[in-house]
Amino acid sequence: MKRMAWLLLLIVSMSGCAVYNTSPVDGHGDVMLRGYDPVSYFQGAEPRRGDAALVHRHRHGTYFFADRANLDRFRAEPDRYAPQYGAFCAKGVAYAIRAGGDPLVYEVREGRLFIFAVPYARDFWRTDPVGQIAQADGYWRTDLEDAPVAWGNLKRYLWRVPHYRTYPEEFAEYERRTGRKP
Repeated sequence: MKRMAWLLLLIVSMSGCAVYNTSPVDGHGDVMLRGYDPVSYFQGAEPRRGDAALVHRHRHGTYFFADRANLDRFRAEPDRYAPQYGAFCAKGVAYAIRAGGDPLVYEVREGRLFIFAVPYARDFWRTDPVGQIAQADGYWRTDLEDAPVAWGNLKRYLWRVPHYRTYPEEFAEYERRTGRKP
């Protein structure tokens, strides 16, 4: 009975947790991409820092923009420029886990912006992007979008996805696919 009470307390305490990968920047508490301009990912080699004076709120976060033109582009088509999966690591979402994303570790593929926690996550994801995107899209729609992060992650740590692999298994698969050590 005590165990059930603790589990219930844990679930209730996590019910108000974050839904998107935001951070406090320049007086804003819910900034996406740590203040990088989402439109800039589609324009050149490197994303640009946004200006805290040029902001727009979309879904669960605030975006900063490098210039007025990018702000206007985003306002016209926010879903085109917003990062996939709430800016969480795309590889993690393919396992139904929301892990923080580093806005400087990313890939633009087929007109979509994917963020990753670390370079290895992006490299592994690149070994099968079509499969990874299909899995992540499915989990995002059915389990993760608009659900509290802590509860969703706890659920997946307790009940793994069918295609779950331990890190040694995943590293072996990466080496088999790429011929390189992770």
